[in-house]
Amino acid sequence: MSIQIPRTRLIFKVLVIGRDLALQTGFLIQVSGRNISTQLFNTLGISLGIARFDGGEDCSVTLQLWAIPQNERVSGLSQSFTKGHQAIFVIVRPNEVREVPELITNLSLRFSSNVVIGVVGSYDEAVQACEDFGAHYREGYKILQASETSDVISLLAHKITSKNKRKIQSSTFIILDESICPTYVHPIYRLSEIECTDEEISDIRTILLDQGLQLAGDTCRIQIKEGKASISLKTGAVSMEPDICNFCIHQCKRQANVCIIAVDSGWSSQGISQKALLIAAKVMAIAERRLPQHVESQILRASICAKFELSLELERKGIPADLLAAYSRKSIPVRSLLEVAEKRVKDGKLPRGAYQILKSRLVTVERSISD
Repeated sequence: MSIQIPRTRLIFKVLVIGRDLALQTGFLIQVSGRNISTQLFNTLGISLGIARFDGGEDCSVTLQLWAIPQNERVSGLSQSFTKGHQAIFVIVRPNEVREVPELITNLSLRFSSNVVIGVVGSYDEAVQACEDFGAHYREGYKILQASETSDVISLLAHKITSKNKRKIQSSTFIILDESICPTYVHPIYRLSEIECTDEEISDIRTILLDQGLQLAGDTCRIQIKEGKASISLKTGAVSMEPDICNFCIHQCKRQANVCIIAVDSGWSSQGISQKALLIAAKVMAIAERRLPQHVESQILRASICAKFELSLELERKGIPADLLAAYSRKSIPVRSLLEVAEKRVKDGKLPRGAYQILKSRLVTVERSISD
């Protein structure tokens, strides 16, 4: 009777770093296939992949591949993602080989026996770049050539699991042709199911123009008391630019998305699609201010800002009374706008003259409301 010895499953974390996030992610796609996530590529510059290596009868190796950016977009992000790694794969082009030590130190990493440098480009250029690197840093190096990207996984797995670690390790370069490691192009997802055709957009324009609304290309702009709302005639997307930004010392112009649920069942008409009617209905609802409470709440949140500071040009520009009244009542749930301004005067962040102007305008607004 034979006894089967179960294979050992080993899991290791590998960092994939470089100058080009698209190239790093392109490598991950080649070695991971469907086992990859690029959902954070645009926002954080992070891509995750899984690659496996068959170590024979004794073990199987799984590598968790983390492509991380050089310039982190959130403070401390890279430090968090580098923890617990067992190897580093640096992927560069021939003209970037000399920058490898900088790429590693920028992420507070260090050279070890488990660092592999992948050079993507023509063989001759890559070899020359590797030789220049060795001469510049006066250290030994070894150059390999990959026939496919899985050769890199095999090399990393062997380095991680090797029991014979030399104290002094030469740099290991592996050359990859661009044909086997293409640059990743992040797809732009469009909500095609709610996009209108040119004919449908023409129908919407006819309806809105008959109502006397302002159009600019495929966008309808409506001035509401909190700011300027913009509705795309193609997708129905709604955004708002709050007017309060015009009276703030900061230059960060905000544009907030306002979600109005696209429920189009129940519409019926001859000669115009349900999608076009839905978008036209959104525009009319905003223009007539017949909005559900959850949309009103979104507009309110978009029209206030915790960083708001009155501009020194307040007296010349003249802040609208309605906007000021709405802001003073709604933006600060605990303290009024005047109380906040008074504190800023005490802290030396607001001139006394600007405070007096604000106070007089608030008094005028309150009297007009009470009358």
